[in-house]
Amino acid sequence: MKKETLQNIVYSPLHLWFKLHAILPMRILYILSDILYFPLYHIVHYRKKLVSENLRKAFPDKTDKELKQLEQKFYHHFCDYIVETIKLMHISDEEMRRRMKFEQVEIIDRLFAENRSIIILLGHFGNWEWVPSVTLWTHTPDVMFAQIYRPLKNKWFDRFFLKLRSRFGSVCIAKQDTLRAILQMKRSGKPSITGFMSDQTPSPKNIHHWARFLSQDSPVLTGFEKIARKTDFAVLYFDVEIVKRGYYKTTIREIALRPNELPEFEITDRYTAIMEKTILRNPWACCGPTNVGNTNTRIFPVLDMKKIAVIILNWNGADLLRKFLPSVCAHTNAHIADVIVVDNGSDDNSVEVLKQEFPQVKTLLFPQNCGFAAGYNKALEMLDYKYAVLLNSDVETTPHWLEPLLEFAEDNPDVAACQPKIKSLRRREKFEYAGAAGGFIDRYGYPFCRGRIFNTLETDRGQYDDICDIFWASGAALFVRAEIYKKVGGLDPSFFAHMEEIDLCWRIHLAGYRIAVVPQSTVYHLGGASLDAANPRKTYLNFRNNLLMLHKNLPCKEGKKTLFVRRLYDTLAFVRFALLGQFSHARAILRAHNDFRQMRKRYTEFPNTDLLKTFPESGRNITIDYFLKGKKRFR
Repeated sequence: MKKETLQNIVYSPLHLWFKLHAILPMRILYILSDILYFPLYHIVHYRKKLVSENLRKAFPDKTDKELKQLEQKFYHHFCDYIVETIKLMHISDEEMRRRMKFEQVEIIDRLFAENRSIIILLGHFGNWEWVPSVTLWTHTPDVMFAQIYRPLKNKWFDRFFLKLRSRFGSVCIAKQDTLRAILQMKRSGKPSITGFMSDQTPSPKNIHHWARFLSQDSPVLTGFEKIARKTDFAVLYFDVEIVKRGYYKTTIREIALRPNELPEFEITDRYTAIMEKTILRNPWACCGPTNVGNTNTRIFPVLDMKKIAVIILNWNGADLLRKFLPSVCAHTNAHIADVIVVDNGSDDNSVEVLKQEFPQVKTLLFPQNCGFAAGYNKALEMLDYKYAVLLNSDVETTPHWLEPLLEFAEDNPDVAACQPKIKSLRRREKFEYAGAAGGFIDRYGYPFCRGRIFNTLETDRGQYDDICDIFWASGAALFVRAEIYKKVGGLDPSFFAHMEEIDLCWRIHLAGYRIAVVPQSTVYHLGGASLDAANPRKTYLNFRNNLLMLHKNLPCKEGKKTLFVRRLYDTLAFVRFALLGQFSHARAILRAHNDFRQMRKRYTEFPNTDLLKTFPESGRNITIDYFLKGKKRFR
């Protein structure tokens, strides 16, 4: 049975109820709306927190009582919107003309007489689903009316709303087809009118302009302005006003008759200003689309974009701050992220450098060095952001490095963490050791990367520029959902430093989330700023922590088998260091194994899932591949 047919069967009772609903007179429908209000507002609390937050941001001067009244009015109107929209299935043209009146329609007719096409701007205000009834008020024949819409994931609801929205003869154009469809209409030589709901927040990569809107700086859509300039379509605004319950008046206002005669973003700014006036007239009547079919709701066209804390852990790194912090500050969009330096008990002049040279950077000061893992854990407990970036102090960022990571995370709620492409600061054409283009782990716990296996670094030729799922994301630039980070326990303080991010990512996978690399974002990592590769302390931490990671994240039985083989490989590494005369490193391996035997007692609960048997690339044995078969590249 086809999916469409199955959906029609499943949703047929709902469709029947909608039809019965639609034939009821409006006075009865508003009684139903009042009944719906009580459970929606008082019991379900549908997006109540979001509504309250947006009202408070938009109207900071209003009292709590006034905000509460606005909130209640909003939900009353929202319920009206629901019943009014379903009424479209049965409402007559005559009744619609009574309930949705248009003024200054002669502006449209005049432009049509000049064979000009029009872009109409409006917002999620009043009942925007009734606005396509403008076709009942114009007097120019052979004109195409269109509206831009975002397709719903639920195909049944998508078809249902398309039918409603075309009720008065307009054509619905999917958002992704906007420019192509408009250019086709232009080539036809016939005048057209296309409606844009432009009060939505652009995706991070499409933020090109900000405006002061409802008491805060807000990113605004500019796509309609670009299209207007490209096509020379006149730009008008539908100013919707609520006359009384169930009755609306829409005044057609000019924004730009000749778009190319105005400075860049002037059309956008005019729209933003006039939309603000519309909202301030009746702020409770401004709401985003409902979440039918899993669309994104926006109660107001304002979104607090400052979702990210870029956290840099510093210990005695004044010189590193001077060298690398300027790029982070310059390339981090202050509208979406705060740069926060966490000083881990430094006894150099790091704090003075931050105060004097980087006053724009926020700081957290710890009295002592908590270590890499515990330092970040403590910082995230003190901060309240949706996302955090754990950024090493020796990382140089590039323009717009954050936006691709944020956009990917927002579009993929099952992704708990991701990383950018990480390249070497010393040899900028090469990948960097700690993360490269995404990390994996082999059957015996050896980490490797796209672009790096053991100490062999590949040249970046764009061979790993695809977004893909990975086993672990580098702690040098780890973008993570703060909630999930805390849920799985954060970084393990027992590790102190090194491999703690792989252990974290392992637990994230076990919790049912994905991790990815987003190579559209690039950073450059110095590496070895805290501990050089030649330091026996680093050898000790790497060997000890790798054993701990395997022990705690593998099922008990499988873990014993894997650890047995891994210890054999570590023995070979010990012999190799000894033969090379690197006795300090050989002793570091011995101490790592001794300490592991003591520390493993801390872990008494083990997972049931062996990720090394199921995760892509984890069936490899890179030790054999690298040293015996000569396979020194990821692919």
